[in-house]
Amino acid sequence: MTPITGPASFLPNSNPPSGEHFAIQVDLPNNRYFFCTDNSNGIWVANTDGSGTSQAVITTGTSIDNGSGMDYNATTNTVVAGSNESNNIVSVDVSTGVSTLLFDNEDGVSGPRGLRIDKSGGRIFWAQHTGGNNGSGKIMVGNLDGSGTPSMLYDVPAPYLPYDVLVDERNDHIYWSEFNRSSGSRVMKGNLDGSGSPVVLHNMSTTGYMRGLAFANISAIPTLSQWGLFLFGLLIVSLGLITVFNLNSVKTV
Repeated sequence: MTPITGPASFLPNSNPPSGEHFAIQVDLPNNRYFFCTDNSNGIWVANTDGSGTSQAVITTGTSIDNGSGMDYNATTNTVVAGSNESNNIVSVDVSTGVSTLLFDNEDGVSGPRGLRIDKSGGRIFWAQHTGGNNGSGKIMVGNLDGSGTPSMLYDVPAPYLPYDVLVDERNDHIYWSEFNRSSGSRVMKGNLDGSGSPVVLHNMSTTGYMRGLAFANISAIPTLSQWGLFLFGLLIVSLGLITVFNLNSVKTV
């Protein structure tokens, strides 16, 4: 991989919420973005042009301490987020600020990271840690309305830690990032129903910890066989590298 450098613009309204910042979702029609932090609120919203100040999304209901993954549903104007400290997943009505508990540790939620909504299937997918910093975890799925009990799609054995997930409903695939604190990161692919064994799409033998993933222009991709799938991963390391993936090449930006 060859690093490509370039200027970055700091969004002043992403600060002052203290602590580390994790997932981000952009709502362009309303000129706003949502992000998670590891503080007592955990979910914030701010203007995409950097103006004004960020505001807490949750005003009443179940709190999110140390927000570690989220997704925005424009159809219902809700944010679904997970907390790796409270071990819960909540749904928040953005217009009212009221949050509703969907799942918690009594439902098997443990250290959730990265979270994606499958609106057409009415499901939530997420990664969670089961072995702490020493590795191991699970790729989980639950109902978007909070009914039933979440189930495991794939087991992630030590020493890898799963972090973020992506859902490709059109091709029934799920992707997730993993990192090993000593040998690097990789991108995995599996089936949405959990069948078969996951495959390694990219194995990056670096000391960086790859965490976030996102699709690039997924609306222009009719099928995997026709166009290929492009991914980019955010390497949250001291250098703050962004890695761009496709099925044939890897570049760092």
